[in-house]
Amino acid sequence: NPVDLDYKALSNAGTWLIGRLQTEQDQQRVLDGLEGAAAGAGARFDRRESMRILAGLKSRTFLMNNVHEDRPVLFESRWAMSYLRGPLTRDQIKRLQAPYKPAAGAGETAAGAAAPSAKAGSPAKAGAAASAKPAAKPAADEAADRPVISPSIPQFFVPARKSADGGETLVYEAVCLGIAKLYYVDAKAGLSLEQDVSVAAGISPELARPEWDEAVPAKVREKDLETVPEPDALFGPVGGALGDPKSYVTWNRDFQEWLFRSQALKLYRSPSLDLASKPGESEQDFRIRLQVSGREWRDELLEKMRQRYAPRIASLQERIRRAEQATEREQAQAQQQKLQTAISVGSVLLGALVGRRITSRSTFGRAATAARGAGRIFKEGQDVQRAEENVQELQKQLEELEAQANFDTDLMRGAGDPLAEQLETIELKPRKTDISVRVLGLGWVPWWRDDKGGTTRAF
Repeated sequence: NPVDLDYKALSNAGTWLIGRLQTEQDQQRVLDGLEGAAAGAGARFDRRESMRILAGLKSRTFLMNNVHEDRPVLFESRWAMSYLRGPLTRDQIKRLQAPYKPAAGAGETAAGAAAPSAKAGSPAKAGAAASAKPAAKPAADEAADRPVISPSIPQFFVPARKSADGGETLVYEAVCLGIAKLYYVDAKAGLSLEQDVSVAAGISPELARPEWDEAVPAKVREKDLETVPEPDALFGPVGGALGDPKSYVTWNRDFQEWLFRSQALKLYRSPSLDLASKPGESEQDFRIRLQVSGREWRDELLEKMRQRYAPRIASLQERIRRAEQATEREQAQAQQQKLQTAISVGSVLLGALVGRRITSRSTFGRAATAARGAGRIFKEGQDVQRAEENVQELQKQLEELEAQANFDTDLMRGAGDPLAEQLETIELKPRKTDISVRVLGLGWVPWWRDDKGGTTRAF
């Protein structure tokens, strides 16, 4: 785990192979180490891009980061799975050996006689013999007729896919076929899902019960089951508990118990968008779907935010416009008052200089008027200053409001990023009362067998 490693070890590592990280703490610890390693090597490191890649890693997908390379590389591990059966029964061993056993009795004599004649024959006959493709022979425990079983046992035929080359033989194998409908409900998460399950299980010879844990998906719906087999098909044996009608009552309960125990759904949930993944949907596909929903959600919130801020911004802009007009009026009045005062002062000085009596009554009156004009100039200057301060205060409020709107918008655009969001994992189990078994009976599943005895699943 990344948090268990010393930060010096992380920074000194030059080559990284990083798989899926479940917690944000692990992701941040790895990003810190990558950034330190890149800084030590003098390489460029894009933390945001690396976070996006780490959050979207699928199963068996790894990020390889080499400080000597320009950018990290994604790669997948090779898918290597072998479908191996458990211990073989005696009947199964016979079936496997049947295609390779030499023919007995007259068949051996005929084969021995045919060999020399083929060698001595003409080239044309030898070529014809070589080009003829022998038909697949039934195994020792297979028959052309369907085994007769109790009519109380329901029988179903799984539809067969077409043969690859058209020259193979269709063989039906008897299994226990189970089809059920499961309901998943989680009131807390607001989830309600429905899923169909169809499986084919072999019968354990030792326990005389279906091996549900080893069952294979039948991938068939109840309405697609057939009641008659394909023509010219071979049938495997029906033996032991599979042919006993009493077995299916117990097996029905076992099937329900196995479904309850094993068919838990693992879903991903986005806390920001309050959305959950669909059954079988991978984390990457879910994040891609969240991107579309996230864009629609953000656009809706951004529109609501715009509608919330737009009236306030418009109101402040209108107040600023009126305040600027008031400032212009105050400035004009102040300018007019300065001009009138200048004229009054000039008149007093001119009268004093050219008049006969410097200290006449009219001269004192004009001087008093000029003095009052100077006082009004001071008052008008204060009015202009207050008007300008009012405009500046309103502009400051507008800038703060626009900055808050831009911050909220950027925060909203960056919030709920599906590629970086830490998804919740929900495990849903069906309740026993929500498990409805629709089919449980003897199922004939088809296989194609070629002339060499090789078999291919046909369902």
